[in-house]
Amino acid sequence: MAATAIIAFLQFNSNRNIDQLITSNENLLQKQVVKNELQKLQKSIYAMDAELRIIIINNHKSSIHFSHFHKEDSTISHSQLFLNQLETDTALSPNLLQLQKLINQKLKFNHALLDTFHLKGKTAAEKVIRSTNTSNQSYLINSYINNIDFLHEKYVQKLIKEADINGKKAKTYGSILAVLAVIASLITFGYVSLVSSKQANMIAKLHISENKAKESAEMKEHFLANMSHEIRTPLNAVLGFTHLLQKKKLDNESSQFINHIGNAGNNLLSIVNDILDISKIESGMMRINTHSFHLAQLINDIIDVYKTKALEKNIALTATMAPSIPPLLQGDELRLNQIITNLINNAIKFTHKGKINVCCNIINQNEDVVTISILVEDTGIGINEKQLKNIFERFYQTDESMNRKYGGTGLGLTIVKDFVTLMNGNINVTSTEGVGTKFTLTIPFKIVPNAKQTLIIPPDDENVSFDEDNHVLVVEDNVINQSLVSYLLQSLKIQYTIVDDAKSAIKKLQTQTFHLILLDIQMPEMDGYSAAAYIRETLNISTPIIAMTAHALPGEKEKCINTGMNDYIPKPIQPTLLKKILTSYLVQKNTHQNKNVFVNKYIQTDYLKSISLGNMTYEKMVTEQFVTTVTHQLIEIKEAWIIKNILQVNALAHSLKTSVSIMGILPLVEEFLDQLESSLLTDKQFYQNYNALLKVCNGAVLETLQYNKQL
Repeated sequence: MAATAIIAFLQFNSNRNIDQLITSNENLLQKQVVKNELQKLQKSIYAMDAELRIIIINNHKSSIHFSHFHKEDSTISHSQLFLNQLETDTALSPNLLQLQKLINQKLKFNHALLDTFHLKGKTAAEKVIRSTNTSNQSYLINSYINNIDFLHEKYVQKLIKEADINGKKAKTYGSILAVLAVIASLITFGYVSLVSSKQANMIAKLHISENKAKESAEMKEHFLANMSHEIRTPLNAVLGFTHLLQKKKLDNESSQFINHIGNAGNNLLSIVNDILDISKIESGMMRINTHSFHLAQLINDIIDVYKTKALEKNIALTATMAPSIPPLLQGDELRLNQIITNLINNAIKFTHKGKINVCCNIINQNEDVVTISILVEDTGIGINEKQLKNIFERFYQTDESMNRKYGGTGLGLTIVKDFVTLMNGNINVTSTEGVGTKFTLTIPFKIVPNAKQTLIIPPDDENVSFDEDNHVLVVEDNVINQSLVSYLLQSLKIQYTIVDDAKSAIKKLQTQTFHLILLDIQMPEMDGYSAAAYIRETLNISTPIIAMTAHALPGEKEKCINTGMNDYIPKPIQPTLLKKILTSYLVQKNTHQNKNVFVNKYIQTDYLKSISLGNMTYEKMVTEQFVTTVTHQLIEIKEAWIIKNILQVNALAHSLKTSVSIMGILPLVEEFLDQLESSLLTDKQFYQNYNALLKVCNGAVLETLQYNKQL
C-alpha cells in the first residue's frame, strides 16, 4: 500500500514536470515565431520603402510595380495583426504599442506619398520625400524592433533554463519511479508500460493518418489538374473540328453522325465542368463576383439558347417577368446563368410533353436590395416524395434505370444548391410524379440606381472582318491543336506563325513583330507562365498574350493574368469565344460607312464602331445612353458638391470616367476627373475643374446627338 502511494506521488510529480516541460517548449516555439515575424516585418518595411522610391524615381505607372508595393503592405498588415496578440506580455507591451504607432505613421506617409505621385506626379512626390525626414522614422522603427527582439531573447533564455530544470526533474522522478515500480510490482510496471506503448502507437497512427490525409489532398488536386488537361486537350480537337464540319454541306447521314459526335463531346465537357466546379466549391476557392446585369436580358438569352432544343421535343418554353423588377441588378451573372441553365436543361431532359415556364417575381424590396423569386416549372415525369429529400445530394440519381436512360453525373443540382447558397439565397423543390416539378430560387440582389430597362442587341459577329496586316504568333506543342487553331485563323483571314515551344517563340519575338500571341500553358522545357514572364520582363514586349490552357482549376485565370498575360481562353477552344477575343485585341476593317461624314472636335467613334461591328441599332442605343447618363451625372456632381458630400463627388467622378470612355473623350477630361476624385479641393479648384469638364462634355453631347441622327 505504501509503495503504491509513493509511486502515485512520484508519478504525479513526474507528470507535472513533463507538462511544465511541454508548456515551456511550446512557449519557446511561440517566441521563435515572434522572432521570425519581427524579421519579416523589418524586411517588408525596407522593401516597401525601396519599392516606393523605385516607382517614384523611375516614374513607373505599371500595375506590376504597384502590386509589389501592395504585397509588402499586405505583409506588414499581417505582421501587425500577429503582434497585436502579444500586447498581453507585460515585458513587450509598451514597446509593441509604440512600434505599432510608428508603423501606422509610416504606412500612412507611404500611402499619402503614393497618392501624391498618382495625383500630382513624380516631381511633387520627390519634393515630399526631400521635405520629410523619413530616415529618422525608419531608424526609430528599427530601434523598437531590435529592442523587442532583445527582450524576446531574454525571455527565450529564461524559458530554456526552465525547460532544462523541468526536464531534469522529470528525468529524476522518472528514474526513481522506474526503480520503485520494478521493486514494488512487476505487474504495475507492465501495466504502465502497456498503457505507454498504446499511447505511443496511437500517436504514431495519428501522425501517419495526418500525413496520408495531406498526401491524399495533394494527390486529389494533382489528379484533377491532370484530368482537366488530359481530357480537355483531345476534347479541344474533337469539338473544334466537329464545329467546323457542321458548317460544311454534308449528306443527311454524315450530318447526323457529326451532330452525334458534337452532342457526345459537349456532354463529356459538361461532366468535366461539373467535377471541376465541385472541386472549386469543396476547396473554398469558388468566388462570387458582383457585376451589373439585366435580369431580363439574361433570361431572354437563356430561353433563346434552349428554345430550339425544347421545340425538338414539342415542348413550349416560355418566360414571364414582373414589370416591377428593377432593370439593372448587381450580382454574379455567370453563376446565375449556370443555375437557371442547369434547371432548364433538366426540365427539358425529363419533360416529354407539355411546357416549361420560367417566372420571375419580387419577394421584397427596399432602396438598395431586392429579393427575386425565380420559378422553373415543368410538366415532366416528376419525382416521388422519398427521392425528393435527397435530390440535392452529391452523385444522387433517382434510380439506376433513370441513370441509364437519361445519363448525367448526379452533380448538377448539387452545384445549383451550392451556387445559390454562395449567393446568400435559398432553393426549394416540389414535385408530383406524372404531373411535374417546380424549382423555386430566392436570391437577393443589389439595385443599380437610375437604370433604364434596355435589352442589348449583340453585335453581328458573322460580319467581322480583320485587317490584313494582323499577324498572330501561335505557341502550341500539340499537332492536332495546331491544326485546329490554324484552320480557325485561316477562316478569319488572319496571318499566323506556329511554333512548337516557348523557346522558339522567344526567338521569333526577337526578330519579328506580332499583333497577338496565343500561348499554350503546358509545354516541355519552358511552360506558358515562364514564357509570359520572360516576354514581359526580359524582352520588354507588350504584345497582348492570350493563354490557351486545358487546366480549369480554381485560380487558373488569375495565375495567367498575374504572370503578365492579358486574357485567357480555356480548352476546348470555342470558335465563337476565340473570335470574340480576336475582335477585342486585333484591328478590324471598317465594316460600314456613314451616309454623312462630320469632323468632330470632341468625340471619337473608333472604339464604338469596333464594338458594334456595323450594328447601327446598337450604336443608336449606346449614343442615347451616353447623352442621358453623362448629362445626369454632371448635374449630380454639382449637387453633391453644394451639400459638401465629398465622397459622393469622388465616386461620381470615378464613374463618369467609364461613361465617357465609350465616345472616346476620356483623354480630354481625365485630368479634370482625377482632380474631382481628390478629397482636398477648395471651392475655387472644384469649379475650375468642373467648368472645364462641363465644356468638353457639353460639346461631346452635341456631337453625339448629331452622330445619332445620321444612324
